[in-house]
Amino acid sequence: MTSYSRRKFLGHAAAAGVATFTIAGTKSSGKVLGANEAIRVGVAGIRGRGGDHIKEFLQIPGVQVTHLVDPDRRLFAKRVEQIKSKGGNTPKCFKEMLLGLGVKLESTTFRLGRPLKLDPQTEKFIGDPEANRLLTRQYRKPFVVL
Repeated sequence: MTSYSRRKFLGHAAAAGVATFTIAGTKSSGKVLGANEAIRVGVAGIRGRGGDHIKEFLQIPGVQVTHLVDPDRRLFAKRVEQIKSKGGNTPKCFKEMLLGLGVKLESTTFRLGRPLKLDPQTEKFIGDPEANRLLTRQYRKPFVVL
């Protein structure tokens, strides 16, 4: 089995996306409007390497960065400005990945044996310390999850 780096994968995926875009956009009836006009991507984690991904996507013709996901809201303004100036569109920003996907835990039903109510702001169960203990565990130092 040959080694396949992440860099090669992203390069081939981008090339395949452009090839698919080109093939799908060339119908005998002329220009096809709609989903074939642009490739829309979202980036989760927009500091460091995620910022590099945004920069690279903005250099590919026909690609738009439409969604940003990061738990640190302070990063959004800089990345939105970067995308507006280079890509011409304003991406939607999400702090929580599930909200970015349209999943609302407070209105999603799970069968767990007893009713649980989730506080989306604190990401803790309301009035259920036993359930809250299952959300995390003790980690050995220096591996600490806050």
